[in-house]
Amino acid sequence: MAKAKNKKRLLADVLSSKKSVVKAKKENPFEVHVNKEKYSIIGRKLKHDRGMPGVSRSKALKRRKDTLGQEYLNKNKTNSFKDKRIGEKTMSKEEAASARFVAERLKQIKTKEKRHSLFNLNDDDDLMLTHKGQTLEELEQFEDPVSSDEDDDEEMGKLDSEFTSSAHFGGGQEDGEGKNRKLAIEDLIAEQKRRKNEISKEKEEVSEMTQILDSNWRSLLPLMGKLSKDDEVKPKPDSYDRALREMIFEPVGGVSDKLKSDAEILKAEKERLEKLEKDRQMRMLGETEQSKKSTHRSADDLDDGYYQQQVVEDNQVLAYDLKGKHDDTNDEDISEFGEAEETKKSGSVEDNDSEMEEEEEENEGTNGEESSEESSEEEEDNLDDLKDESESESEVEEPKKVSASDQPKPVQITESERRKMMEKASAELPYTFELPNTYDELADLLKNRNSEYQNVIIERMIKSNHPKVIPENKKQMNVLFAYLLQHVNDTFVDATPKSINNCFMILDRLCPHLFDLSHINPEETTASFQGVIKEKQTDYRQNEKKYPDLDTLVFFKLASSLYTTSDFRHFVCTPSLMAINHILTRASVQSATDIAKGLFLVTLVLEYTQLSKRFLPSALNFLLGILFLSVHKKSVEVQRIIPPFKSRGATSELLVLSEDDDAESISQQKLIAADLVNPEINVSFKVRALNAALNLATDFLTLLSDNVGAKYFAEPISKILAKLQLEKYPDFVSESAQKVEAIIAKITEKKFTYLTNTNQKPKVLRLMEPFFDKVYDDKRSHKPGNKDTLVHKGMLRKLKREKKGAVREVRRDNAFLSKVKHKRRLESDAERKARVRQIFSEASLQQSELNAMSRKKKHL
Repeated sequence: MAKAKNKKRLLADVLSSKKSVVKAKKENPFEVHVNKEKYSIIGRKLKHDRGMPGVSRSKALKRRKDTLGQEYLNKNKTNSFKDKRIGEKTMSKEEAASARFVAERLKQIKTKEKRHSLFNLNDDDDLMLTHKGQTLEELEQFEDPVSSDEDDDEEMGKLDSEFTSSAHFGGGQEDGEGKNRKLAIEDLIAEQKRRKNEISKEKEEVSEMTQILDSNWRSLLPLMGKLSKDDEVKPKPDSYDRALREMIFEPVGGVSDKLKSDAEILKAEKERLEKLEKDRQMRMLGETEQSKKSTHRSADDLDDGYYQQQVVEDNQVLAYDLKGKHDDTNDEDISEFGEAEETKKSGSVEDNDSEMEEEEEENEGTNGEESSEESSEEEEDNLDDLKDESESESEVEEPKKVSASDQPKPVQITESERRKMMEKASAELPYTFELPNTYDELADLLKNRNSEYQNVIIERMIKSNHPKVIPENKKQMNVLFAYLLQHVNDTFVDATPKSINNCFMILDRLCPHLFDLSHINPEETTASFQGVIKEKQTDYRQNEKKYPDLDTLVFFKLASSLYTTSDFRHFVCTPSLMAINHILTRASVQSATDIAKGLFLVTLVLEYTQLSKRFLPSALNFLLGILFLSVHKKSVEVQRIIPPFKSRGATSELLVLSEDDDAESISQQKLIAADLVNPEINVSFKVRALNAALNLATDFLTLLSDNVGAKYFAEPISKILAKLQLEKYPDFVSESAQKVEAIIAKITEKKFTYLTNTNQKPKVLRLMEPFFDKVYDDKRSHKPGNKDTLVHKGMLRKLKREKKGAVREVRRDNAFLSKVKHKRRLESDAERKARVRQIFSEASLQQSELNAMSRKKKHL
């Protein structure tokens, strides 16, 4: 039996030892994938000849579950907890407890210090205790006697032994004097109070005497001379100091001094004009503010302050004294006072209007005999008067509050004075105007008016009907803009040498109003102006060889004043510039007006291109043509010129001076407005036209000096300048020609930089190095080449490989996430279906119970 037991024990040991041995896992042959090669090479070791895709796939899946799957599950979840306790993870329990104790104590100390600093008065020098205007530090410098309270306490504490023995230990019995303990204490208290009062009284007397001595000492200081800096005589402040003090104590503006908006300013201006117009209407009817007021007076009126009574009978002013007698001496004074009051009420604006009317009538009576210079001086005078008028209109004083005794006395005026006032008021311009419904209304309103009157009328019309005050007038302002353009056109249609200056004055006065109107409704006003340019260009194309009239050229000038010329493309300025180019290219020069109009257009081209620095060839060609017209042509020499100018013919020497012409005595240098409508060519016009062309050529060449082809623009002008006979012209023409030659010399000095190929590196000489031929090179080996090139290609291959691997991993991650989402969706659907089945089962049970209850009720 013993042997059998030993055998069983041995078998158990063997079995246990077999279980403990770890067997090596054998590869499943169905999971191993062998990568076969097309060509086998002896000695080559391959890394990827055998693989296990199933195992790799399972490992990748497990790795994605641990990383990407967990991130997807924790998406949009913020249930993380951070343990910020001191030493929770880095220290032991004892160290953490001591560290927390130290931190708590530091926190308590800081809190205590912070509270202590709030009530610490010694930290701030400004917060110092004072006594009677002096700080405690100053008081400590003097000898401060001990206070009376301390003396009293010391003396009161010194009691004799008899009082102590009798009062404290006598048992309350009467002493020899017949006083008990209570009476003795009361006497003691009374005695102490008396002594205390005497001491305080003595101190008050001492302080009063001290103050008297101090005051006497201060009174004696001036007699003793300058003993301190405070007694020095201060110098009187100069003008700078006084101005500085005035600026310091100048009152600061309050809320009432805020700036007004544009709408508020326009509204106030409209109300002011309406008030002035109402006053003018009253004066036209022969009424004044005083006469319009009620003159009813009660019987109890004592007439305080009135010493005279005025009565109007049969156009006579009667004055009576207090006794009832007539006083003739006051009649003239009263009439003069009435005229003065009426003059004050009419205002300076009406006076200016009447003066302008008289000047206009005088100018019409002269029938245009005065020269253009005198007319320009009159226009300047009218402008000054109108400025004074606007200033007087703007100065509207607020009504002052006066007492009953200070109010002016009611004054009656005579019938003749009333008639004069009515005539004067009717001759004045209205202060408010309605917007015209038709162009004829506006034309009748501005007819036979000079530039200043037209300016005032349009200004008052816009202020009275501005869209910021009346929004309904926004569309009507566009109509007014179109009417003003038509008015400008009609003004320049029949322009003559005598009226041309007035036409340009009207344009100058209306241009600011047109600018304001163009910004009220930009889209519609731009379309209106663009339509005018198209219409003028269509009319010109009917006869392209002739220069258009001034009613066309003036709109090109107006376009540059109202709109920007620096834009690359503009709805108004770009068509206007193209129209000017067309005119300068096609229109032929036949007379003085053509030359003046051409120079006017060239000036506009300079204005259009000055900011954008563009180049218009027709403008330089026209200036070249003007110089060509000033050069004498020889019969043998052939000179070429670009059309529209002709090299031969009667018009090829329009500006050439003859031998009989005396040009040196001419002093005027610039062209005038009358040259645009005067077809005659005289010596003065020839000189001024040549000088204007030279000045414009200087401006154009200066503007184009930075251009690459500026040399080719300047060469033709330089050749014609060499042929001009400048000795026949005045000195200012020679100076203008020298300026052109100087800018041409500056341009021609510049050298061109020709385009060349880029410099290439020289080839390196071949070195005597041996050349090795490769015996065998399969397609996996790299081609021979430069080292940098090979490295670059190798990096590209690695980049491509990594990119493909990254794309593959991203694709697999997306597939994994889609599977996870699909699995979660199936789980949620299964859970929802289970809940629905449960709900249906519970509902069926409830329904069955309900049916059973209903059946029982029926049987009952």
